[in-house]
Amino acid sequence: MRHPRTDVHTRRAASLLVWAAVLVMAVLPVAILFVRAIVVEGQVNLDSFRSVLFSTRQWRLLANSVLVAGGAACLATLLGAPAGYALAYARVPARRLLTALLAIPALLPPYVLATAWAVMLGANGVLGSWLGALLPLGQARPSPFSVPGTILVLAFTYYPLVTFAAVAALSRFDGRLEEAALLTGARARVFRSVVVPLTLPSVLTGALSVFVLALLNFSVPSLLQVNTYPVELYASSATYDFAAATAQSLPLLALCLIALSAWAVVLRPRNAWLTGARRERSLRVSPRVRAWAAAGCWGLVLLSVFAPLASLFVRSLPLRTYLSVWETARGEFGTSLLVGVLSATLLAGLAFLQSALLGKGRQAAVLMLVELLPFAVTGPLLSLGLIALWNRDGLPGLVYDSLAIVVLACGARYLFIAAGILAAGGQRMNPRLHEAARVQGISWWRAMFGITLPLQVPFLVACWGLAFVLAVGELDATVLVCPPGKTTLAIRLFTLMHYGPDAYVAALSLMTALVILCAGACAAWAYGRIGNTRDASH
Repeated sequence: MRHPRTDVHTRRAASLLVWAAVLVMAVLPVAILFVRAIVVEGQVNLDSFRSVLFSTRQWRLLANSVLVAGGAACLATLLGAPAGYALAYARVPARRLLTALLAIPALLPPYVLATAWAVMLGANGVLGSWLGALLPLGQARPSPFSVPGTILVLAFTYYPLVTFAAVAALSRFDGRLEEAALLTGARARVFRSVVVPLTLPSVLTGALSVFVLALLNFSVPSLLQVNTYPVELYASSATYDFAAATAQSLPLLALCLIALSAWAVVLRPRNAWLTGARRERSLRVSPRVRAWAAAGCWGLVLLSVFAPLASLFVRSLPLRTYLSVWETARGEFGTSLLVGVLSATLLAGLAFLQSALLGKGRQAAVLMLVELLPFAVTGPLLSLGLIALWNRDGLPGLVYDSLAIVVLACGARYLFIAAGILAAGGQRMNPRLHEAARVQGISWWRAMFGITLPLQVPFLVACWGLAFVLAVGELDATVLVCPPGKTTLAIRLFTLMHYGPDAYVAALSLMTALVILCAGACAAWAYGRIGNTRDASH
């Protein structure tokens, strides 16, 4: 029998290794930037921070970013919340198919959808021609190259977050609350006064996520020629102005901290109102309401999925364009797939160790906050920190000159998402399984690989698939660190998009979307096939 003290020392050493990996990936790149921005020639110098904090132009750019992010969050909520209630509450026909289709915009890179909407709203696009025919003679049609256009693209990209937040809330809704309310009110009144208030915190959590993602996004405003704060930060990062870029990150960090605090103080406690009791809901919608809900969902799918992809396909014609794309960009396809596989494997492995070692205690919560840091500072600043950390002689230089630096960038940016998925899987496990293993004298390592790992396989598959999709489409954190001659699809697309959405760009965008959707479909299929394993953890 293994001595308990040996297990404690082994687990502690493994926890230190996890902390060390997270600190190297997530903290050091950001910390070294702040050190270089504050300490100049051995002396403390805060001039760069003063120039940002007291610059009227910087605050106007920040206000513009808040306007774009707030508008995107509001529009995404108006689109996504009704779809979520329709899927989970109205029980529309073909729910599984609709659920999969509604998730597509969140999987596709925002810059691909920005290109598609630019095509659709252009003079020869489907929506552009239609709007031009409806508007009075002489009045200009709406342009995607504007603040409203940026809001529209970001909202149609991120609305699935609100949709699935509503679905998750309704899955935890206790039907007994409806039974009591139905004794005193009609169905519509019960929905308005009971269901909506109890699920609203989750919907607002999804809206807050959209706000943060839209606030930090730079690719869509850059492509649509809207000057926002992240675009300005990218310009400073692209010129390797370490001090200015680091100083510019502070307002964004502050806004992200405010959003996180609002969620923790206001929204998170109210999520406890949903008990999660698995009792069938008593409230039923009429066939007429169900038909309207289904029509709304299919209309949203048509506008956010089919229309953009069809527009890209039409713009990419003739079909020989795809042959030209493959001949000139197959190297980028191979590089992106390799980066996706390596990044997904790194993230899934590190997230599993973190979940198994730290569980859901205070230490795990602190580590999750640390992992949010590289995402909150935006991708361009993270890439600038990686340059400052790894662009050195010796072993760091070998990392910097290889695809390892791109893998580190993707890993640092999405580590908190991977850790969150595995943490959710760990919460579903019955702690009595490990208690029984300890009673039998089974070592902690054997219990982790013999009990925890098999039960976490569905969540590992989901984590690996989502990490692969995100890494293949990642642009913000890789655009400055990708080694010469090893360009990814995202960087090639971003470079070409500034010359206009021609047939080549449309075909490359569509092929990138196809790679990502195939990977997402395979991950969803694998998760569904082995999802029954989770039942053993209850």
